[in-house]
Amino acid sequence: MYIVEKFYPAGFGPQDYWDDKYSREHIAGKGSGEYAKQGFWPVLEEQLKRDGHYLDAGCGIGGWILFLADQGYRVEGMDSAARTVRALTEYNPDLQLKVGSLTALPYPDAQFDGVLAVGSLEYMERTVPQSLRELARVTRRGPCIEAAAARARSA
Repeated sequence: MYIVEKFYPAGFGPQDYWDDKYSREHIAGKGSGEYAKQGFWPVLEEQLKRDGHYLDAGCGIGGWILFLADQGYRVEGMDSAARTVRALTEYNPDLQLKVGSLTALPYPDAQFDGVLAVGSLEYMERTVPQSLRELARVTRRGPCIEAAAARARSA
C-alpha cells in the first residue's frame, strides 16, 4: 500500500492555489502541438476510439480537452477550479465542462468510454482509492488512464 500525500505549509489552501494559478494561465495562444509531443501520447492515442466519449478529470486549463477535440475526439472536462472552468467556457462555449471533485464526479454511471486524469490523482492525497472508484464508476468500457508522476512513500 502506498500513501500519496502532499506536504503543504501552514495556512496553504490547495483549492485557492489552483484557482489562482489557473486564473493566471490560459490555454489561449498555446498550440496543441505541445500535447502531441507528450511521451505518453502515442500510447494514449492507440487506446482511444474515434467514436468514443471521454472525460478529462481534473482538466485544469483545458489543454488536453482542446487537443483531443482538435484531433476529432468527443471529450468533456471536469475540474474543481471553478474560475478556470468558467474561463474555459468563455474561451470556447462549445466545451462540455463541469465543476466537481474526483471523489464525487458529477456524472452518471457508465457515461464515458475512458477517463484521462493527467496529473490529477497525485493531488488527491488520501482519497486516491475513492477517486479511482469514481473514475471506474463513470467509465463504461475501455481504459481508465492516469499519466502522472506522484511521489509515494510506503506505509
